[in-house]
Amino acid sequence: MKGFLTLDIVFEAQSLNYDQGIGNYQELKKIHKNGRVYTLVSRYAIRYSILEQGAKKHNWKLADRSILTEVGEKDNKVIQPNVQYSTSRNGENSLSNLPNLLDYVDLNLFGFLITNFISITKNKETKNISLAREAPVKITHAISMEPFKFDSHFNANIGLSKRYYGFPYSQNIFQVEEHRSYYKYSVIIELAKIGTLEAYFSTDLLEDEIIKKIKEIESNSNKKVELDEETLKGKGICILRVKNNEDNTQLIEQLVNVILDLKRNIKGRVENLEPVFMVASYDEKFYDTCLNYIELETTNSRVTEIEEKSEDGKLVRRISERKLDGVVFNLKRLPTTKDWFVYTPSKELISSSLLSLLNQLGESNKSETGTNEEKVSKSSTSTSENTTNSKLITEKNQALERIKKWIKKNN
Repeated sequence: MKGFLTLDIVFEAQSLNYDQGIGNYQELKKIHKNGRVYTLVSRYAIRYSILEQGAKKHNWKLADRSILTEVGEKDNKVIQPNVQYSTSRNGENSLSNLPNLLDYVDLNLFGFLITNFISITKNKETKNISLAREAPVKITHAISMEPFKFDSHFNANIGLSKRYYGFPYSQNIFQVEEHRSYYKYSVIIELAKIGTLEAYFSTDLLEDEIIKKIKEIESNSNKKVELDEETLKGKGICILRVKNNEDNTQLIEQLVNVILDLKRNIKGRVENLEPVFMVASYDEKFYDTCLNYIELETTNSRVTEIEEKSEDGKLVRRISERKLDGVVFNLKRLPTTKDWFVYTPSKELISSSLLSLLNQLGESNKSETGTNEEKVSKSSTSTSENTTNSKLITEKNQALERIKKWIKKNN
């Protein structure tokens, strides 16, 4: 697989990520922009929800105590993959875990850092060599598209207090910030890096003993680990490659499926993070995000209401009109890649100008194709979103199928 898959997503949800808070005051995570306050959902929170849902829905294998270890002392301890080798006497040797690293979906998709992959002790001094894996799946923070107005409410667990204290009882009051808004974020997937890890080390750092140990792992790893020695600019380097033997195409499809159906459990609620507006794009050489060009616009509409009631034995009808404020999404710049589309479950959620433009582009693409295959498609399909050339899709399954085609054609 090669190329970059980009998903710029908008969803509507409420109070998704709380900060540390003070006392009994539960505070939302916030960020300042253009002199206003907006709430945010951290990329760590989104990643957590993706992994939790993937494990339940697709039985993803996530890293656990069998592959993890705790490193450091006292308050400086961190949890990381347990793949280490030490040259000191009675030192750690868990290199046998190296071939299995990318079998764990969280380590495969979101990367990791092993701070003391190799520990070399000389003259009572220890030097640690780290092993880092860049995340093939990158997620931005989700930031609200509407400013935070500092709404909050008091709560009290009266029922529990009554049953415990009797009367009189303490209410255990606490205050919670609330914010319902549209949020937007991006997911960028570098397809070629999923299922593979490549790291470079100077042969001056890796001693013969260490190279020999890794070579032993390589010979027994069923091609999951490779160690090549080369010369670069007159200096010797070792290239360590680790890969898994899983079907990574299926894993990527499952990841996209989870994102399109994402939920988040938070404080006794299940919030729906499914996209209400999404720009999906694919390119072989680079990624192109439109996140900064997705805008929320307010629209005004009128609703006629008829009220009927009996007064003095007569039926009275009162007709009134009231103005409603609605919202639509607009895209100030289209993707520059060849393969892209806009997904929304309802055309009413996008501006009339964008809707018209997307329909024009879809018709233009169909006329340029002009093949017999397309004529058959036209006769069997009445809507433009069912064609592979459409720039607007309103069915979630069709959006998923279009993305699957991008992935498979470059496999």
